[in-house]
Amino acid sequence: PISLFADLGRIESTGLGESEAAAAARGDLAGRALADAGVSIDVGPLKLTAPLWVGRPESDQKPWRFRWLVSLKSIQMPF
Repeated sequence: PISLFADLGRIESTGLGESEAAAAARGDLAGRALADAGVSIDVGPLKLTAPLWVGRPESDQKPWRFRWLVSLKSIQMPF
């Protein structure tokens, strides 16, 4: 089946016992809201995810661009 998706998330680590310096050392993802939207296609155990829009792309990329990810779903086994 084909489906549309949209994701939104934020990475936080301060307040979990980590210092501000440790949080800053992880890079610019911490403390930022990240979002994407696109199309997903399931074919048997394979899943093709194609985010067509990314909320905060890398500085050298555009927000509207074809990107893709292929993943393998686990197979359920009855016990």
